[in-house]
Amino acid sequence: MARVPDWTADEFETLLNNYGLSDEELARKLPQRSVGAIELVRDAVHSYHTDKMFISALSGMMCRRLEERRGSLVCSRCGTALGGDSSVFRGVNYG
Repeated sequence: MARVPDWTADEFETLLNNYGLSDEELARKLPQRSVGAIELVRDAVHSYHTDKMFISALSGMMCRRLEERRGSLVCSRCGTALGGDSSVFRGVNYG
């Protein structure tokens, strides 16, 4: 079985920009990604702004993008705007 490539910046932007779509609807926009992969990344984005317990599922590129877009995103899981303190990422090298 071939390994699925890492998420691209464009795919991650599509996920972030389509927070109102269901996981199944988003999977149709991202044909390389399964519903399960989309659920995993969306859950990790939710964790990014709540408990920080599941952020290890986010790549360095994803964490950098979330930092860059802080304040302009909405969490698909809870509808909360992503912003506020992100000190968990300070001093971390995302590669």
